[in-house]
Amino acid sequence: LDGEIGEECLRLDQKFMSRLVNGRPYITLKWAQSYDGFMSKSDGSPFRFSTPLTSTLVHKLRSEHDAILTTSSTVMADNPRLDCRLWSAGRSPVKIIVDRNRRVKPDALVFSGAETVVTQDDLHEIIESAGRRGLNSILVEAGPTFLKAMIKAGLWDSIRVEISPVTLGESGGNRAPELPCLPQLTEIIDGNTIAYFKQNN
Repeated sequence: LDGEIGEECLRLDQKFMSRLVNGRPYITLKWAQSYDGFMSKSDGSPFRFSTPLTSTLVHKLRSEHDAILTTSSTVMADNPRLDCRLWSAGRSPVKIIVDRNRRVKPDALVFSGAETVVTQDDLHEIIESAGRRGLNSILVEAGPTFLKAMIKAGLWDSIRVEISPVTLGESGGNRAPELPCLPQLTEIIDGNTIAYFKQNN
């Protein structure tokens, strides 16, 4: 779609139009990290970078997407619910888990609430399958390895990074992905920096 009409359509429903134009759902990558670029501690355990307020905003962000995509490694490390319980006005999206070796146990919290889909397919097939189901947007909440693969494959439209003022130093473990461009916007919320990046198509 070209011209003013196309721009207005994108402005009104960017995620729906992305699926029509790009042939896949709109993809948002989201992660939190320390000031010195770590997403976890050296022993592999997670570190809570978000504050109660920014956690609530993450739940709001989830409610604005049709699906949440994560991996078995993230589920096993964090046992997350991946719902929108802190944002009562929102609906919980479909949850998609990449679990190639069927490692996630049936009692994992991710299976509570909204529909959960377990897949073993490759990245492009996962995204295309979501599009065929009519899902217009996907929020990716995963570890650095999977996030880096998504960036390398060009499977992203926007990125939201929450940066805590905490430095982990020698106790830092997994490094956050390198950002592919400069941020379009940054803001300070509850002492943390939220940086937003957008893919230039």
